[in-house]
Amino acid sequence: MTLEQIAKRIRVLEDLEEIKILHREYVNYVNLKDAEAMTDCFSEDAIVDIRIFGPRMGKQEFAKLFRDTIRPIQVVPGSITPKGGHFVFHPVITVTENKAKGHWMMDRFFDDVSTPDEPILMLAKGRYDCEYVKENGKWKISYLKWTHPWPLETSF
Repeated sequence: MTLEQIAKRIRVLEDLEEIKILHREYVNYVNLKDAEAMTDCFSEDAIVDIRIFGPRMGKQEFAKLFRDTIRPIQVVPGSITPKGGHFVFHPVITVTENKAKGHWMMDRFFDDVSTPDEPILMLAKGRYDCEYVKENGKWKISYLKWTHPWPLETSF
């Protein structure tokens, strides 16, 4: 193996790790309900498709959706706010030069607060399908689709 081949393999490994860190940071910002920090994880022309809300084009449109629609659903003033968060795992990512594509599995844990005296821990499963692009030397999410529930209903 040549030095050039080794350098390329190392670059791919470093890119994979940077993408994993980026996606986990995105999830942390979602859990913290921090629309502004979350927005920095996306490319300017990103497409984000979150379940029933449909696709949004451009990171500012997604930030607006999260800030004005999704976050208020999760935070209802004067009520018991569900506790929990979502966690990503099992990334499958392929890097090709300055682009990458992959998917992650996701578990979302939260309290069912319909019975505040005895909240019940609930679990929702989902999947992120993503594309990434390297802009100015930094990886960004350029496409994100969240599917929930996952797996989709199938008959065996």
